[in-house]
Amino acid sequence: MNKTRVRELVKKALGDKSASAFAREMGVTHTTVANWLKGDHMPDLDSLTVIAKKAGITPEEAILYVLDKNTEGDVDSIHRQIRALHTTNELIRVIKIATDRLEAIAL
Repeated sequence: MNKTRVRELVKKALGDKSASAFAREMGVTHTTVANWLKGDHMPDLDSLTVIAKKAGITPEEAILYVLDKNTEGDVDSIHRQIRALHTTNELIRVIKIATDRLEAIAL
């Protein structure tokens, strides 16, 4: 994981809250949050999921972001991939991800 991006994501999720208040909301210690902010430790997947929601993005976007992957996406590539889906379940999953993203940015 990219320590700088983890730090940025945690800061965004913190908003105006203190690290202690954020830690209480997360169910972790103040030290844990401080370590995330210093880049000494990385959040586990469950914590990253909560951090993502508090930062207003989907867990999938957070994972791509902290792994330093391109999150911009190529619309033509996405379109081709959707057209190549073979089952209704695959398409439902894509729709769910898109719906989650729309809800996240609408807040």
